Amino acid sequence: MKQNPKLSIIVPIYNVEKYLDQCIQSLFRQTLRNIEIILVDDESPDTCPQMCDDYARKDDRVKVVHKKNGGLGYARNSGLAVAQGEYITFLDSDDYVDDDAYEILCSLADENQLDMLRFKCNRFRDNGEASEARYDAPFSVYSSKEEIRKIALYLFDSTDRYLSNDKIPTGGSSCMAIYRGAIINKYNIRFVSEREYISEDYIFNFQFYQLSCKIGYLPNSYYHYRVNPNSLTRGLQLDKIHKAEIYTNYIISLILGNGYDEKNTVFAFNYYLGMARGVTKNVFVSSLSLLEKRKWFLEQMSSVYFQEASAEYPISTLPWKQRLCQWGMKHRLFFFCYFTIVIFDKIRRNQYK
Repeated sequence: MKQNPKLSIIVPIYNVEKYLDQCIQSLFRQTLRNIEIILVDDESPDTCPQMCDDYARKDDRVKVVHKKNGGLGYARNSGLAVAQGEYITFLDSDDYVDDDAYEILCSLADENQLDMLRFKCNRFRDNGEASEARYDAPFSVYSSKEEIRKIALYLFDSTDRYLSNDKIPTGGSSCMAIYRGAIINKYNIRFVSEREYISEDYIFNFQFYQLSCKIGYLPNSYYHYRVNPNSLTRGLQLDKIHKAEIYTNYIISLILGNGYDEKNTVFAFNYYLGMARGVTKNVFVSSLSLLEKRKWFLEQMSSVYFQEASAEYPISTLPWKQRLCQWGMKHRLFFFCYFTIVIFDKIRRNQYK
């Protein structure tokens, strides 16, 4: 009788023929051998579909799903539909993992009977630049239902504040966690489409937290995240603040629908305003003309939703740099915000040179 895999690794694939082999080879080298590798071809227009089939012929642990293009969230759902592992994780097809990553993570999850185990990542670029995650914190386990529900709310905290004296950040990426498959299957937890709601990972994780009894955080980095200028999450998106508005309303419905007090909807507005600051920075450092930047800024900051969110949110609780930017955005002070944000961005970039 064939043993079920310890871990299912779901890899959504679209237009990544340049990077796919590095990703898949890192899975073939895993010291944990009892895995299944689920490659979901989201109707990729390059040679990726053929590459997937070739991998399956070389290694019987590989399953291939070819599907009509539907985006990242639905591609992951197609992988979940066939996953049989005790644990489930996700790997983006332009990234890779350390050879012993999943053996260490599954062993630690087994030892502590965890429903979820989160970990860290390193970032790198094709030109060789890399930044290593540094986090001075112990391995931590949370088993209080109240505490886990609090952690779920902090998914939407964009201020880089921490949960407790242990200073353990939550993180929202589904790629930097392993999940107990029985919970996903029993409650049919699935991803929404990122084409409808941005940050689909956060929604998936919020739902999983509600159903978890024990979770862990490990500050070690096993995942290597490629900063890919062609990826879905990068590039200038001038309508992203409007998309964040739609997403924020959805988060509010999730918070209230899961029995949280109405005061906790502040976390949703925290996400919205954080997204507004991030998009504004991207616009300010873009190649748009100064007149185009000013026109966009005044239109976005004058919207009824932004002004209401800014009026209701306790801006004084933000770290000082964010508070300064948020104050300028609230009062539609273009040149104040422009020079403040550009200067902060230059300082940050110089720190990583």
